[in-house]
Amino acid sequence: MIELLWQAFHAEKGLLVRTDNVKRLREKLYLIRKTDSDLMSLSFIVSPTNPTTELWIVKVRKANAETE
Repeated sequence: MIELLWQAFHAEKGLLVRTDNVKRLREKLYLIRKTDSDLMSLSFIVSPTNPTTELWIVKVRKANAETE
């Protein structure tokens, strides 16, 4: 599962992950994310359109980051 986090980290905005248990996946990913400070830039969001099957792993921009 750490591969999912690194894929999201290296993606432009993040990843959409389909699963049969969003809550369980999110809990597992939170535990894995704790092991590497670089991964703390990722946020886990339950999809508003498919909340039972989709989890978004999104890169969070810092508030003081420069705008493009």
